[in-house]
Amino acid sequence: MIRTITNIAKGPRGIWTVTGMKYLDPGETREMDVIDSVMAGLSSDYEVVSVSTRAADIIAAIGGLSDNDFTAAGKPQVDAINTLMPADSAPVTAPERDAVWASMEAG
Repeated sequence: MIRTITNIAKGPRGIWTVTGMKYLDPGETREMDVIDSVMAGLSSDYEVVSVSTRAADIIAAIGGLSDNDFTAAGKPQVDAINTLMPADSAPVTAPERDAVWASMEAG
């Protein structure tokens, strides 16, 4: 699940994400696709600010797709997602779709 994470420690800290270890400097906030088991064990060095609003918008768009809006591999089509995104949103990219889709499939 994509979450907004802030490093509230006094030094850099690493966190495991779906794509590997990522490091955050003190006070740095970043949206990351964090592994759920890592979320459960986060130390007091991190603050989970929120589930990404953008990810929530993408999830809502995917929920509004029809069966014809999926690729042969079973992924939602990026163009179809973009038609259901809020008007002021930047276009969803394939890697962004893949990260959100993977978190949805993982439950």
